[in-house]
Amino acid sequence: MKRKLLSLLLALALLLTLLPQAATVARAAATSGSCGDNLTWSYNSSSGLLTISGQGYMSHYSDPEYGDPAPWYEYRGKIKSVSLPSGLTGIGSYAFYKCTALSAVTFPSNLKEIGWSAFEGCTGLKSVTIPNTVTEIEWDAFSGCTSLSSVTLPSGLLEIRGGTFENCKALASITIPTSVKTIDTSAFAGCSSLRSVVVPKNVEKLGFWAFDECSSLKSLVVRNPACKVCCYMKDEDLVNGKWVVNYESTITDALGTNAKMIIYGPHDASKENAAMIKETSTYDDWRVTYGYRYIENCAKTYGKTFYATNVFSDVKEGKFYEIPVAWAYGKGITSGKDDTHFAPNETCTRAQVVTFLWNAMGKPKATITTCPFVDVKPGKFYYDAMLWALQTGVTSGKDDTHFAPNETCTRAQVVTFLWNAMGKPNPTLTSCPFVDVKPGKFYYNAMLWALEKGITSGIDATHFGPNETCTRGQVVTFLYNTLT
Repeated sequence: MKRKLLSLLLALALLLTLLPQAATVARAAATSGSCGDNLTWSYNSSSGLLTISGQGYMSHYSDPEYGDPAPWYEYRGKIKSVSLPSGLTGIGSYAFYKCTALSAVTFPSNLKEIGWSAFEGCTGLKSVTIPNTVTEIEWDAFSGCTSLSSVTLPSGLLEIRGGTFENCKALASITIPTSVKTIDTSAFAGCSSLRSVVVPKNVEKLGFWAFDECSSLKSLVVRNPACKVCCYMKDEDLVNGKWVVNYESTITDALGTNAKMIIYGPHDASKENAAMIKETSTYDDWRVTYGYRYIENCAKTYGKTFYATNVFSDVKEGKFYEIPVAWAYGKGITSGKDDTHFAPNETCTRAQVVTFLWNAMGKPKATITTCPFVDVKPGKFYYDAMLWALQTGVTSGKDDTHFAPNETCTRAQVVTFLWNAMGKPNPTLTSCPFVDVKPGKFYYNAMLWALEKGITSGIDATHFGPNETCTRGQVVTFLYNTLT
């Protein structure tokens, strides 16, 4: 009995001495292995380089919290770069999930697919250029890439799927390929640096919350007047075996909750008051019902500001003044030369500029009632605007007795009017890149402020053109850049 007990104690002691070694072996992560039928991987801990070799599709992985992660997941915070082979045709789901030290990736020219959440949470990733061979970018592929500031999408992409760029907070601009037909659920939600987006003509649908919480987004240009906006139904129930949706219930539209958002698109009166479109589909035996509104009707229904971009025949799509003209006309800042022409290239007079600015500021009433200028008579369209401009210091006239309402306005004068109207804010810029602008000029600080705020960038890299006349298109663009 004692011998048996001693044997058991010796066996237990031996087991206890082996356990730490076994645990150590269990914790040791592999540095190479297979990641597809014809693909292998290896990790160099010294350089932080993850090398994928071979050809074909990479294996799909899953969220580590719920399933099997990528075999190099152990090194997710240490992988600095990734080498992808030319024969790689598909990147697996969750392949580089939360590889936070990864700052750049070069995709092979034969790549066809990027899997679900493939780069989700890669907070160090700054730039991606996706080759035109890629036709599928799955859900959440770049979600949470908070440093991602530059994205080039493939020219043949048909759909920007749900959450693809959600919470990419550094993304300030995006060019959506003309091939895209659908921008799905939360595709750009939380892109808080995104300022302007053009949705091309082929886009037929915007999904739930596609641009939700894009707090800097001041213009969403939708080229297709028949584009439909998907609405989320909150009240639904199963009645007699069918899903029934209360379409009058509280809904959240694809444009999100951003109160600052302004939408521009071609006006289509037939769509303006269109009723909600009902669509039903079946997925995994669940009856799913969607509600859609046309973009213009959706904008007006849910409190977004809509402006039409095709009012004037001489304001062409893609011109720098296209959106500012739509905004200025929609807000009543200017009406155009006639019903169908804006005359964007005509020079703007001093009278017109102060009137545009006065209208943009809400037509404030001046308290002064007498005019010191002999060339300004009561009853002129610009009379009240001139009194306001004089009282507020926007302009003091050409001299003590002349306003010169019909003289053309120069670029220097326009930025000075705007600067004065904004309260003469001190610019933080201390140096001027323009060889034709010298310190001490009346417009010097105004020009620095305008350059700093992105109101204008000059006529080229080294010239501001202070004495060049301003066109109507330029003036409304300056106003738009200042006030939106």
